[in-house]
Amino acid sequence: MSEKETVGNRPLAPYDVEVLKITGADVQVFSQLALDSLIDKASVTIEYYGFALPGTPSNSPTWRILRKEVSGTVSAFRYADGISGFTRTWDDRASYDYQDL
Repeated sequence: MSEKETVGNRPLAPYDVEVLKITGADVQVFSQLALDSLIDKASVTIEYYGFALPGTPSNSPTWRILRKEVSGTVSAFRYADGISGFTRTWDDRASYDYQDL
């Protein structure tokens, strides 16, 4: 018999984990969910990255959005409103406050 649970894998996608018990030994099987991704190169120093389930409309509040900020040779990725969940709207990406987790 197997059990399934979802675990977070930041920053890209959640995984379904199936734990199989075979004669006392545990074997884990990982299967990554396929996600659509969008990239908006807003400027030389700002890029937005969005991830959602395939077919998700850009106005649906079910996107994970990150912003890449470049300063000289240093890049930083920050989450929309400091939230790593799939709870933001791609269309509103420029209006969020971007923070570290």
